[in-house]
Amino acid sequence: MSSIDSTAGFAASRAGLLRRAAELGWLEEGADPDTLVFASPDEEQALLLRVLEHEVPWKSPGADEARRWFDAHAEKYRTGARRSVAHVLYGVTPRVPVGALREHAERRLKEVLADPARFEALAREESNCPSGAEGGALGGIERGETVPEFEQAVFEARAPGVLPLLVATRYGFHIVRVEAIDEGQAPSFDACREAVERDLATDAWLTACRQYLQRLSDEAPAPLVQ
Repeated sequence: MSSIDSTAGFAASRAGLLRRAAELGWLEEGADPDTLVFASPDEEQALLLRVLEHEVPWKSPGADEARRWFDAHAEKYRTGARRSVAHVLYGVTPRVPVGALREHAERRLKEVLADPARFEALAREESNCPSGAEGGALGGIERGETVPEFEQAVFEARAPGVLPLLVATRYGFHIVRVEAIDEGQAPSFDACREAVERDLATDAWLTACRQYLQRLSDEAPAPLVQ
């Protein structure tokens, strides 16, 4: 017996959306939703989105709900948060054994934690980033300016210094030193209320869409397998 393709759930949801489009009269007369072919992927996506927007109403949050969301996600609305950082990069390349590279980077991290003054010399000697020539200095970075895994590590730091663990990213393994921390400004609820309400409504709508699509998948005819 062959396994059902992992995209079966999406296929069932798509079929359900197209059937609903037919019920709403949004397909050309006589068009079969099970065999319909679109002129372009964009045209198909536009129709599927139109059905979703029709079936899943957009709900604006109340003031109390928006305030609770803001209190739980206040860091998201902080502006101007900044970290000055330096790093030593051990880059992953096709010919480099990843396990051995990690072990080497971990040994060097232990050396730097024991003797932080060794950091800049190590960056000049071994870093695979052009910043190595400057002792590893990357300067100031704000959220959204680096890959998420690097950003998360440096913005979680609450005090300057060498991070106690390697930071693994798509580029390799980093020994990271946070040079300075600026937490930026935390706006008041009133100052960002429109953004909060928009974000909350969007989050609620996407959750409702996922639930609706799941129902479509659950209600779809069972596929035949051999």
